[in-house]
Amino acid sequence: MAQTAGEIVILFTLFLLVVPALLVRKFGNDKKTNRPWWQFGDYNIIVMSLIWFFILVITVNVISPEPDLSTPDKAIDFGNRRGIPEFALWGFEQKMLAEKNLMFYHLKSLDFKHDFETEKKMAAYKSHFKSNLEIDDFHDSLILSQNKDLRDAGYFATAYSFILRDSSSELIQKNLEKISDQQKSCVQYLYALLQPTNGEKESYYKKDLRNKGNMDEDVDWLSSYYFKRADYISLLQLYQDKAAFQFLDLRFKKIISFRNAHYFDFLLFDFEYVFKSWNIAGIAGAFLIFMIWLYYIRKIDLFETERKRYVLLTVFLGCISVFLCLLLYHIERYYLDFYETGEAMNDLAYNIIGVGLLEELIKIIPFLILLRFTKAINEPIDYIIFGALSAMSFAFIENIIYFDEDGMYNIHSRALWCVMSHVADTCIITYLLMLTKWYPGLKGWKKNPYLIFFAGLFIAATVHGLYDFFLDKKFAEIWVIPFGIVLSEIVVFTSMVNNCLNNSPFYSAAKNINTNKLGAILSSALFAVIVFEYICLSFIYGVSTGNMCLVDALTESWYLLMFLALRLTSLDVFPKRWEKLQFFSSLNPFVFIMSRKINFAKYVGMELVFNGGRKNAAILDYMPLKGVIRSRQLISDYAGWFVVELDKGIVSKKQTHTLVLMRSQEKNTAIEKNQKISVLLFLMPDKDYLQQEEKKEEDLIFLDWVLIS
Repeated sequence: MAQTAGEIVILFTLFLLVVPALLVRKFGNDKKTNRPWWQFGDYNIIVMSLIWFFILVITVNVISPEPDLSTPDKAIDFGNRRGIPEFALWGFEQKMLAEKNLMFYHLKSLDFKHDFETEKKMAAYKSHFKSNLEIDDFHDSLILSQNKDLRDAGYFATAYSFILRDSSSELIQKNLEKISDQQKSCVQYLYALLQPTNGEKESYYKKDLRNKGNMDEDVDWLSSYYFKRADYISLLQLYQDKAAFQFLDLRFKKIISFRNAHYFDFLLFDFEYVFKSWNIAGIAGAFLIFMIWLYYIRKIDLFETERKRYVLLTVFLGCISVFLCLLLYHIERYYLDFYETGEAMNDLAYNIIGVGLLEELIKIIPFLILLRFTKAINEPIDYIIFGALSAMSFAFIENIIYFDEDGMYNIHSRALWCVMSHVADTCIITYLLMLTKWYPGLKGWKKNPYLIFFAGLFIAATVHGLYDFFLDKKFAEIWVIPFGIVLSEIVVFTSMVNNCLNNSPFYSAAKNINTNKLGAILSSALFAVIVFEYICLSFIYGVSTGNMCLVDALTESWYLLMFLALRLTSLDVFPKRWEKLQFFSSLNPFVFIMSRKINFAKYVGMELVFNGGRKNAAILDYMPLKGVIRSRQLISDYAGWFVVELDKGIVSKKQTHTLVLMRSQEKNTAIEKNQKISVLLFLMPDKDYLQQEEKKEEDLIFLDWVLIS
């Protein structure tokens, strides 16, 4: 079992602090409602998720295997792929000790040791060499050897040690000149490091490449140098060199093939770029995220479920649109010379136009194809559904690209931040297009779908670009800006969904979303993404790394996870109602709890018992009074009004009223049985009141405050 007590203690401390407080509140409610203590209603899935979470954490800490370091090659491979220098260092040093005359192993061993010491991780360092003094003694022993190759290796390693320690160039040069064969691999590489100008360095790197020395570093330096100088002829020569080609970065292969009109090769490299990093864990993570958001999108498609063929077509088009986007990025970079330079205004323009505008144009194409060539989009919510599907599919392929073995740390942030941001930006465009057809208040140019499309595209591209711009590492100190953008996008998206559902021509009061249960499922599913990431990291990098990253992920993500689950299910469907979109209320840190909408539709059909009476003594004669909620009403722009049918009529001014209007005393209060909620009862002024288009509370006849018991 790995030594990860610190991380486990933190997790269980959080558990012991939070869970008891929630249980106390839960048991208090159970007492009032006579619910068994082991039942959690709509939130059962959250409880089960927490139980399974702790079981998995304990299990992973017990069974997670240590990395296979049985041979130097395996250690080198593991250290390189996982970014853990101590393992690669150990492997190279073992290879060096076994084959002392091969300078490449001396070079790599010293390279990794230098990087490792620079990162101040010597506490975990258990390789053959413990100090520079021992390394120097080892090199001296090689120099004193009778074997010419070993002497050359000794001089070479000594020279490189001096380079890493920033010793005088004269001392380094002296050792290099003592190497008997100057054309041995890697020797010219050290000469290149000593040169003061890039022009002089170039010739030595080219010599070392011909000598098959440190070829990966040679090709990397030369290709970057040629690219910065826009020397595409020299870059093409590297591309055509069979030995250098295998070390050439894929992005340079794409550049060369594209500039030389080898478009088939470019497409092959483009696919290789997308698929090279694919691994089972990364694909599974991207698929898990996609399915979670697909589940949510299908759940909010309340009244007329979309045909599967249209859903699959949109997903397919959204996935392949990524490759078109990559092609257009190359046109921007290599034909338009438009890219990030590090200058603030240029980079802002690039993120808005070069990234935001481009990606929003690409993501909207599948939606426009369905809108133009099919009849799938036939109600307001369809504009959100198919816009979201297109964006999610784009993000699915994007996630696979990001989730290589070095990117497994990003799974939770991509699930919580990026996918929802993609969806919200695309749905800004589709929602505005929906308004041109379904919103009755638009007139003149506002009903022109072409103008509205470009207006929506401008808004979406700007929001997208600002998010990307401030998410850049150089703005890490002001992370609150992209975070605030994401929160506002979530709030706007939820408002758009609610308006679309309100105005569906297929509206049916019999269909309703259990928002509490949907929120519980969504939060548990997103939490499962964090757990999935933890399991992957534990088995790839080791359980200690997994535990550390789990604590980081939970610390970073708890607020956004809760915000997503609560805000995206803050839905209350009321027919033919258009509400103003909310934008910035999300910036209040506690707003996601305090202003969450109550799903009043679920109360229709509920049987109630009224007791008490505070103002009108005459009403006490009717108590206890029983009633059934028959329908909802919108009165004075508040949708929390109910028409209640009473079991016995109330006489007022010689008229018997069996129908009364009811709302909670405190607006936006849930109407729950056995909770002793204070409600207000009103009589209607006339029998035609419910048929009025605009109803006002001041027209009602106040009856009394009563308690629901």
